Order: sequence, then C-alpha cells, then structure tokens
Amino acid sequence: MHAVEHTALVLDGLTQRALSFRVECDTLSLDEIEAQPEAFVLALLMPCMATGQNLVCEAPVDGQLLYNLNTQLVPFLCSRYSSLKPVKIMAPTKSFVHPDVAIGRHVLAMSCGLDALTAYAELSGPDSPPALQPEALLFNDIGAFGRGEAKQAHDLELVERFAKDRALPLVRLTSNMGEFGGPAYPNAYSCRGAAAAWALKGGVARKVTYASGTDYVHMGCLDQMADMGAFDPITFPMMSNSGLEIYSSGFRHTRSSKFELLLTHPELMGYLNTCLRSVDRKGGFINCGQCKKCSELLFRAEAMGCLDALAPSFNVEAFKKTRWFLAEKLVYNAYKPSPSDNSIDTLDSIARHGGRVGVSGRVLGLIAAGTKRGVSRAKRLVGVVR
Repeated sequence: MHAVEHTALVLDGLTQRALSFRVECDTLSLDEIEAQPEAFVLALLMPCMATGQNLVCEAPVDGQLLYNLNTQLVPFLCSRYSSLKPVKIMAPTKSFVHPDVAIGRHVLAMSCGLDALTAYAELSGPDSPPALQPEALLFNDIGAFGRGEAKQAHDLELVERFAKDRALPLVRLTSNMGEFGGPAYPNAYSCRGAAAAWALKGGVARKVTYASGTDYVHMGCLDQMADMGAFDPITFPMMSNSGLEIYSSGFRHTRSSKFELLLTHPELMGYLNTCLRSVDRKGGFINCGQCKKCSELLFRAEAMGCLDALAPSFNVEAFKKTRWFLAEKLVYNAYKPSPSDNSIDTLDSIARHGGRVGVSGRVLGLIAAGTKRGVSRAKRLVGVVR
C-alpha cells in the first residue's frame, strides 16, 4: 500500500482547523504527488461563498486557475445560486510550465453506478482515442456517503473488484472537506470533485473524468437545476489548466439510453450498483430492487423484456411483489408539481418499448394531470397506463 497525505491549516476567525487530502494506491507509486494549494482552494471555495468570506491562500496558486475562479466561476455560481455570495480569492501566483506532454494518467472516477459504467464503456471502447482511454480509476470519499461506513465499504469492495478484473490501478482519495460547511453535497459536488482532481495532479493524473448524471436537454433549463453537476461542461474548464484537465462524460445520454448502452456490455452488468439504500436494507443483493433508482431501472428492463436477466445483482422478486406500489410512486414522481426528470424519462422509455405501468397509476395520473406540468404530459401517460 502506497499512501500520501497533505494537510493545510485553515483559519476561520479565531478557529483553526486542518483540511486534509489522503491518497492511497496499491499499485502506483505516489512519491511524485506534491501538496497542491489549488486543491485546498477549490475545497474551500463554496464554504466561503456560503458565508461571504474572502479566501486567502498563503501558498502560490496557478495563475490561470486563480484568474478563472475570480473572473469566471465565482460570478457564474452567484448567478445560479442566490444563497452564494461573491468572494475574492487572493493568493500569490505561480507560472505553470507547460510540458510538451502532460504528466500523469487519464483517471476515471468510478462508483460502479450506471453513469460511471456507461462512461467506462464509451471511453474504453474501440472508437475512443488513446488519450481518452482510462488508465486508472478513482474512488472518492469527499462527502457523498450519507448511508454510513457500511455503504461506503460495500461500494468500495465492488469498485476494487471492477478495477482488479480490468488490471487498472485504483486510487482512493479521502478528504474531510465536507466538514467545512457550505452547500449540501449535490450543490457542491463539482467543486469537491475538482479539488480531488487537483490533489492528484502531476504524480497521478493529467486528466480526471467524472461521469455526468444529467443530459444536455437540461442545459436549456438551468434555472430549474439545483444539482451543480448539471453545469459540469461549463464549470470544469474553469477549474482546469493546461496541465490538468477535468472532464465530464455522458451528457449526450439520458438515463434510459445509458441503460440501453450498458445492456450491450453484458460483461459490465454484474458490477452495476445503482441502489440508494443502506447495506442492511439490500436483502443480500447489490441492489435492493425497490428504491427509486432501482425500481425505475427495473421498470425499463421489464419494458425491454430483460428483467429476469438482472436477477443476479438486483432483488427482482422484491420488485415484482411490490410492483403495484412502485408503479404509483413512479407516476407520482413524474407528475408531481416538482417532477423528477428521471421518472419522466422512465415513463418515456416504457412507452417507447411498448410497456405498461398498470391500473394503479391511472388515478395518480389523472390527479397529476391537473398540475401545470401534468397537463403538458397527460397524453404521454395514456400510452403507458392500462
């Protein structure tokens, strides 16, 4: 096991706390990884914007990045989130020496979720150029594990098996940046991910790719999007420089088209981990089959005639037993006043493949048809409810 940890002291008023990044890898030497002030700046940016405090860094920061943060990223985030305040990032600058060939590997963040597996399938495919082929995988612990340590250990074990089966180095990064406040994880995801990428710069990574959870359709309604990940094609270039590219893959796909793509890669299906539930509620399966993400994926599979093929990793029997209730939840989530785009996408997929939701969804559909968005989608529901 190779490991390196870098720590910075953060002074907030009279309180002094340590912000740390720990990087571990079984197969790669981490000797060339140096402390990157840029990682600490990005980790603290949104907590500072939440309180309106300027961010002062005593260590030199890449001049290109500092300029982009002050003139591009901070104004953009303020325009999207009314809760954030404009701040100034102040630090001495350093000039980046542009090498002929960027140092490090292309590292793909991996969770074994649908988005990440689809990104791997595309980037490792025959049509992907060599520069985009994943050369290492990254497992981040930067505040996303709301279901506790058991869920984290469960997810990590699956990713470790995935990496081992593909003979790819797996880099594990842990940071306590979530302890410094600021917006909730979904609204701070991109800045935290960029901070993790900068912590790997040089010694490990020249390019870090994160899988997108949204599609380009949503770029036309940014005012309705709270999840910062929806802005990755805009914000990631602002947090990159010529020595480290932070990239987002998968925006051209809906969740349904990702599932259809993954079905063409049966060798990856056994790793699929889409479940939202804690480990003790999975019934011994990787995926419980009944939470929102599981059930919506299984409704798609049912419409496509491949439901039972997912039985090794999904609790398909639990889905079948409670299908009537899950159908009601699906229709409700698609037609409620603040509808779920993934639920709408699921209904579209069911209709496209000639599937049916069921009788119980009809009542909720009629109720939802009285809502603003329900009226516009009432005809769509008629095709999938019987």
